[in-house]
Amino acid sequence: MTLHTARHIFLLGMMGCGKTATGKALSDLLGYALADTDALIEQYTHQTITELFAQGGEGYFRHIEAACLRCLQSLSSPMVVATGGGTPCFSTISPKSTALPIAVVSIWLCLLLAFPNASGPSDNTALCCKTYTRPPH
Repeated sequence: MTLHTARHIFLLGMMGCGKTATGKALSDLLGYALADTDALIEQYTHQTITELFAQGGEGYFRHIEAACLRCLQSLSSPMVVATGGGTPCFSTISPKSTALPIAVVSIWLCLLLAFPNASGPSDNTALCCKTYTRPPH
């Protein structure tokens, strides 16, 4: 499976590693739709992620996040999905999970800081990726 044949591409990584920015570039390159789970959750709930955590704690937020991911996974149009920073720790989209009924590619992003004062990809940082593919069942 390649990026062009995957039904969905999930971008995973720690907060601030560039999932949304990478998602925009990748979706433009492939002609796929882009979904940002944090933005979708905020739009749907009319609350910020911080407010959701304050209201019901992490379990409450992860329940909403899981529903968002299930909804996105069920869509038939190919898309790039920029996930929240904690998603790999609390969801079923890891490459070893058997919960995904579809073919996906998961790309794990991380930033390798080249200089101690670097604050993002434009500040002399190197981007590393590890790609996992999940064949259809």
